[in-house]
Amino acid sequence: MTRMQFVSCLAVMGVMSLAGSFIAVFVLQSGPVQAQKASDKVVTSEFQLKDDNGKLRALMKVDDKGQLLFTLLDANEHVRITQSVENDGACAMVVADHKGNPRMSLTSSAKDPGMFTVFDSSGEPGALLAVGEGDFPMLTLNSKTGGVILGMQADGSGVLNMSGMSGEGEKATRESFFSVVGGPKIPTALIVENARGKNNVQLTVDQDSNTILSISENKEMRCFLSSGAGGTTAFQMDNGSGSKVYLQAQESGSALMQLNGGENYVRSMSNKDGSGEFAVIKGKKYAWKATGEK
Repeated sequence: MTRMQFVSCLAVMGVMSLAGSFIAVFVLQSGPVQAQKASDKVVTSEFQLKDDNGKLRALMKVDDKGQLLFTLLDANEHVRITQSVENDGACAMVVADHKGNPRMSLTSSAKDPGMFTVFDSSGEPGALLAVGEGDFPMLTLNSKTGGVILGMQADGSGVLNMSGMSGEGEKATRESFFSVVGGPKIPTALIVENARGKNNVQLTVDQDSNTILSISENKEMRCFLSSGAGGTTAFQMDNGSGSKVYLQAQESGSALMQLNGGENYVRSMSNKDGSGEFAVIKGKKYAWKATGEK
């Protein structure tokens, strides 16, 4: 299929009042000028409008599939605007450049109630504004090296995502490196990732105002800070080989510090009443323990 055929088939419904102009021209050129009665009809399956050089400038027809097509061409017979209505009610309008490449389109169907697309010079979608199923409006910006998606659901939940290309050639893939999500029924989260999505920083606030800041490496937790979960604040560092540092402040007033080395660790705890404990654990058993009373 040629580019011109592709644009012609993309279809669109639109300025149907222009069709009346072409009908009027057809009638005036077919015979002497005379008044037309309201009941007069012109019935045909195709209208063609040509300029003084014999170039086709406009075409209105019903194709073999019953689809209505309305096409406008420039002086070089390049398709510039195509409109169509399909049998199922889907409609579209496409605007092309002087080479016949699509540059803008406006479409509507049962699945996608409304969609406006802007194409780059190679005919690839560069920007898209759409309202999909569930009245989900979405704005998408796309290029060969990255993209942006902004969307909002009917309940107020939304998402902002930025992406970039990872890898080269045929193995190149688009990876997310920055995103924000949130809404009445889902936690609000800010996520920053590297190109391959293995390392990231994430800040999350849930519906109960619990806050978590985490840092992951190779998709494994390395560091996190949490606050508000049951009145407890916690901090943890993990190098991935079993060595951990863990600090916790509880709503009850107790505080805990623990240094882990696999099954061996040191733990220190103090309570609001002044009591406390210090212990050395080996093989998950007490090797040494000291307690203090208030």
